[in-house]
Amino acid sequence: MGELKLNSESSLKSEYDEWMTSKEAAGFLRIGVQNLLNMVSNGQVRYYKLGQRNRYRRSELEQLLLANARGGV
Repeated sequence: MGELKLNSESSLKSEYDEWMTSKEAAGFLRIGVQNLLNMVSNGQVRYYKLGQRNRYRRSELEQLLLANARGGV
């Protein structure tokens, strides 16, 4: 029964994603806001519009970092 609860919680967590502003997303990626906006302009970073503001999904930024892994292990 404990497993069901854990699975239920983890599926809920994946359903609801954390949204970030440009400043928060740049901080998460540890780059400058202008660098983030350049990456958005070049199509390297996916974003969503809310009025005139860009919003980013944390999970997609994490995937971006993982997709660009280098080196061996």
